[in-house]
This record gives sequence, C-alpha cells and structure tokens, in this order.
Amino acid sequence: RTDAGLGNIQPAGCPVIGEEVQVDGVTRIWGDADCSLALDPVDSLKILRHDAGLTVNQAVGCPGMGSQVFVT
Repeated sequence: RTDAGLGNIQPAGCPVIGEEVQVDGVTRIWGDADCSLALDPVDSLKILRHDAGLTVNQAVGCPGMGSQVFVT
C-alpha cells in the first residue's frame, strides 16, 4: 500500500513504514525488506515471495525475512 501511495494502518507502537529505526543496532528503513536503503516495490515483491514460501535474496547482513529482531 505504501509503494502505491495509499494509507497504511499499523498497530500502536509499530514504527511508521519508511521511518528510520535501529534494527539490532543498525540504522535501517522500516519496511526495507532487503536492506537496499530504499523503500520500493521490490520490497513488496520480496515480502509477497516470502509469504508464499518462495526464496528471497537479501543483502549480506540483512536480517532474514520473518526473523525476530530488536527495534528501537
């Protein structure tokens, strides 16, 4: 929805999509699933692939899709 310019409702306490956050001590963009330093349609496609049980390529050091991380 964010990629298409549509609004997005998230649970209370969840970072805003596109906001910079600390993930396991590294500055990341919330929603940047492949750690490319950009929030773009590729992230949406990778999330859909992961949800469908398909493989997803990510940058070295990027947390695995669906893995537990510490966000501040």
